[in-house]
Amino acid sequence: MTKAVFFPKPEDLLPHDKPMSLVDEIVNFDCGKTLEAVTTYDPSDFFYQGHFKDNPVTPGIILVETMFQTCGLLLRLSSETSRDFPPIMGRAVKIKNATFSREVKPNEEVRIHVKFKSRMMHFFTFDCHIKVNGQVMCKSELVLS
Repeated sequence: MTKAVFFPKPEDLLPHDKPMSLVDEIVNFDCGKTLEAVTTYDPSDFFYQGHFKDNPVTPGIILVETMFQTCGLLLRLSSETSRDFPPIMGRAVKIKNATFSREVKPNEEVRIHVKFKSRMMHFFTFDCHIKVNGQVMCKSELVLS
């Protein structure tokens, strides 16, 4: 029998509030290693107004911020169970090699995958990507402190 796992709501772990709380739900977590989350951007979200007229496309920086927030969730949950991860705010420090392979539209389910890569002092590096319908559409290495 499989045991159901329930994760806290992202808004209970991060200092963000609407409209900048971008992650809907945590779906998988391996302490200090990986976290997977999902979100669906609503057509009424502020960033679709004018981006682009009659053809809404999720801005790349919103996708990167969504990945940063998912990294923050991995840090927060890991800090609750491991001494290797101190409780930090998780401020964005660096975006490295961000690439976008296709557009994300409103109402598409977005799956965010983050993997802890390394730590140097209080700097935490992650490999991140976003998938829509099983296709990687955005990836980047992100650093938080």
